Amino acid sequence: MRQIWYKAVDINCKDPIQTVEISSFTDHTVVLPNARRVKRVTGFESYFPTWALARDHLMALVEERINELQRKLTHQNEHLAKLAALPPPENQ
Repeated sequence: MRQIWYKAVDINCKDPIQTVEISSFTDHTVVLPNARRVKRVTGFESYFPTWALARDHLMALVEERINELQRKLTHQNEHLAKLAALPPPENQ
């Protein structure tokens, strides 16, 4: 029996959450109607039984990206502050 699931792909895609049909599933895989078995969660796409779970997954990924960027920005601001505090050489 085919079921409707939701495939979450990159947030930059036109349709980051797509409706898909699956034939069956396990804890780690889904089987598509063409009998192709794919992992439920990969770095490129992930499959969920509800739209809300797919959205929550994408939101968590974006939050992780934001946190990483904030850490990088903090680190770069620290470098900038150190450079700004450097005294000029004594011979100038």
